[in-house]
Amino acid sequence: MDLPVELIVHQRNQGKGEAIRSGIRRALKDGADAAVFLDADGQHIPEEIPRLVDAFATTGADLIVGSRMGEPKGMPLVRRLSNRTSSVVVSGLAGTWVTDSQSGFRLLSRKAMGVVLMQESGGFELESDMIIELVRQGMVYLEVPITCRYGSEVSHYRPWRDARRFMALVLKKARGRFGSPHSTGGKS
Repeated sequence: MDLPVELIVHQRNQGKGEAIRSGIRRALKDGADAAVFLDADGQHIPEEIPRLVDAFATTGADLIVGSRMGEPKGMPLVRRLSNRTSSVVVSGLAGTWVTDSQSGFRLLSRKAMGVVLMQESGGFELESDMIIELVRQGMVYLEVPITCRYGSEVSHYRPWRDARRFMALVLKKARGRFGSPHSTGGKS
């Protein structure tokens, strides 16, 4: 399957959230019905992009996440545990079962891209935030099993900093879901 690919480079690192938003802006400008995102650490297999594209063509789902959790062999134990924990939390906040909230291999529909552009999350927590927000807005969420390679890739995930950001997102989304006298219902 031939798919157009364009590399967008930032002159300085602006974080994962801004990298995703840059890709979304370009896809929307080009009139794309959907866009596929995958992390550049070599874990995801680009030859599996058709799995997400076919699922989109068949279902029209707004967010399709490539889930590594059907067969997580080779995933480092600490990563597997943190992923499962965050996925349970995201599931509760989104109101739907999520097996791999941290997967960087996903497809967003045009409608979903518009919502993600408005989100304030900037780091790794954007992936969880997009699941929560899109499902809450009634968009269709789907997971497709994928394989993953683990080896000498370098992760830019910083456990303390990124866990703190994730917890801030959880608290914000919990206030929005379960109500709070200080909840404004504004941007998420």
